[in-house]
Amino acid sequence: FTGSLSGDYLDYDGPEGLGSSRQDFAEMPKLVHEDDDCVVVQAGAGVCALERADGRVRWSVVLEAPQGVVAGGVSRGLVWTNAGAVDLGTGEVRRVPEAVSRAVNLVVGEGVVVTVVPGYGDRSELVCLESRDCLRRWSTGIDDPGPSPVRLNSALVAIGMLDRYELDS
Repeated sequence: FTGSLSGDYLDYDGPEGLGSSRQDFAEMPKLVHEDDDCVVVQAGAGVCALERADGRVRWSVVLEAPQGVVAGGVSRGLVWTNAGAVDLGTGEVRRVPEAVSRAVNLVVGEGVVVTVVPGYGDRSELVCLESRDCLRRWSTGIDDPGPSPVRLNSALVAIGMLDRYELDS
């Protein structure tokens, strides 16, 4: 798959010396989604779907986002990234709200996508999108969570150990 996105990954042979690297490890392939039919992986700005049966490339796209591409998973047939929602079957890219392009994480649930969009200073925005049509369901200002993990269940969005937000409101 990496050859379908960029030959650079195939040429990497490790760090040149202590404290230096010819390849950013963040660019290495990352599993985004897998099901009975396909596997979706991300490498840098490239997102690729592979047929599970034979490894054949179903589609491959290169996306752009100001903070770098972040893929969050699949909901309602769309592979969600901060650069666009990609149709799992065809690779067609749908636009997402502009604020989401600045997102540094995405958490995908049944019918929703939740992300923290960095703001200015110590404030950020928690955004919930409908995965059906990429429209904003709600958003709210929050204190910058820093590296705290964002988790999602059927009723709540949890950030770190203490902050909880109702998914419906």
